[in-house]
Formats: sequence, structure tokens, C-alpha cells
Amino acid sequence: MKIRIVAIIFTVAFLIQGTLLNNFAFFGVTPNLILCLLIAFTFFYEDESAIYVALIFGVISDICFSNIIGVSSLGYLLVGFLIVKFSPVLNKENILASIIFGTLGTLVFNIFYWGLINVSTNQFDFTYILKLQPLYVICNLIIMVLIYFILINRVVRHRSDRYYR
Repeated sequence: MKIRIVAIIFTVAFLIQGTLLNNFAFFGVTPNLILCLLIAFTFFYEDESAIYVALIFGVISDICFSNIIGVSSLGYLLVGFLIVKFSPVLNKENILASIIFGTLGTLVFNIFYWGLINVSTNQFDFTYILKLQPLYVICNLIIMVLIYFILINRVVRHRSDRYYR
């Protein structure tokens, strides 16, 4: 996918995440749209444009919402690298693969983010973060399944499709 389209989609997701989703928190947890888009685009399109755009939006989100700059970008880079490394193993057409990557990506990002924030400022206990992880995973998986159903028809083409080239 072209990097311009990816950047526009990430911009819209960043604006929605920063404005609308904060009003609809589920037990204090909102889905991370940038992470969901990073996982979906990196898994489905097999190019690194989503990783580059996620790095930029990680810095922007840290400037806007965090005390330490660069932590989200490093987390997005780690998740993007893991998806690029392990995506050839799983089938794109299976929704279970998206659920696996969504779950593991959310857990890796949140624990990595907690670890780097906890090194500089001892804000939260690890058990508190672990209690919130099922909520984060559920919120992100709902978004990941929606993205899956939107993107699967555009990504996977079969020879029996009428306009397959």
C-alpha cells in the first residue's frame, strides 16, 4: 500500500484515538488504533510503510500524551519487527492469525511500554498492568476483527475471482 494512503489512515486513527475514544473508555481502557493498524497493515500488505508511519505517530502521541518521548515508537518498532519476522508462518486468510497477532502485539507493546516507563518513573505496579491486559486485548481485538473484515477482500485474491490478474 502506498505510504500516502497509510499516512492518511493513521492520521484519522490518531485523531479519533485522541479525541473520541477517550470519551468511550471501557473500565478506563481504550483501544490503541495505531497499534491495531500497524499490526493489520504489516501483516496483510507485507511492506514496511506502516512501520515507518507508526514510528512517526508514536513520537507524536508521546509528545501529546506522555511524559517520555520515544517509548511508543520503540514499542511500535518492536511489534512491527515481530510481525514481519513471524508473518510468513501464518495464513492471511485465517482470522485466527489476525487474532493471534492482535493478542501478542497488544501484550508485547503494553508490557514493553510499562517496562520503559517504569525504569524512568515508578508509576504502576506490574500486577496492576497485568490486571488490565485482558481489557486491552479485548478492545484491540474488536478493532482488529473489524479491520480484518475490511481489508481481507482487498488483500487476498483468488484465482477464481473474476478480475484476478
